[in-house]
Amino acid sequence: MLKSLRRWFKGKPIAIDFQPMQAWCESRGWAFKLNHEANGFSVAPTTEHHWRMEWGPSHRRYLGDFELRLRGETGMGSHIFGVVMPREQLESLDRELFSQYVDGVETQANDHTPEEVRWLAVAPRLDAKALGPLKGLLAAVGNVTPWLQTWLAGPAGQQLGAWLQAPAAPPLVLIAQQGKLTLRMGMHQPDLSYITDAIHLFEVALAEARKLGDQPPAP
Repeated sequence: MLKSLRRWFKGKPIAIDFQPMQAWCESRGWAFKLNHEANGFSVAPTTEHHWRMEWGPSHRRYLGDFELRLRGETGMGSHIFGVVMPREQLESLDRELFSQYVDGVETQANDHTPEEVRWLAVAPRLDAKALGPLKGLLAAVGNVTPWLQTWLAGPAGQQLGAWLQAPAAPPLVLIAQQGKLTLRMGMHQPDLSYITDAIHLFEVALAEARKLGDQPPAP
């Protein structure tokens, strides 16, 4: 399934009419702005939402050539880091990392591999018991596993579980780092239906992270 999803979300997009997306954003009072290359956009919502959205060329090869990004401040300590992604996607990255190191290309892996992927090799993972009903759907890695477990046990995990069970769900990753939460999602075209669902998913995950703050505390 993962390979077919990658094919679907990979490739050079056709010419895009950004006007409908711009109109939709502006109808909500969100500032829409095309990037300099006119192959992507950014959206700054009202202060009520406290997040920023972008769509454009991907910064993560494992998500395909284009991606949607949502970022927001959580208020949690900068010492907390974690990554959550579909289990099949994490296992694929695991195999890729293992192959790089076995083939003696550690330097290349360190230079070109995103930080959250390098965490897979060094950080603790939530086991099946900690993941509960999500164990077959996603995987979670981080330096404060009680925080991750509590976060995923609530509405954030429920929303993620529902998303990952939907047909043709795009590849994604949630990254908690330096007091911010980032959702990255492979998206070949700025599809409005996927974007509205992604915003809802991110707002729930962000609200739950803000509620937790630094709790439960690091052991």
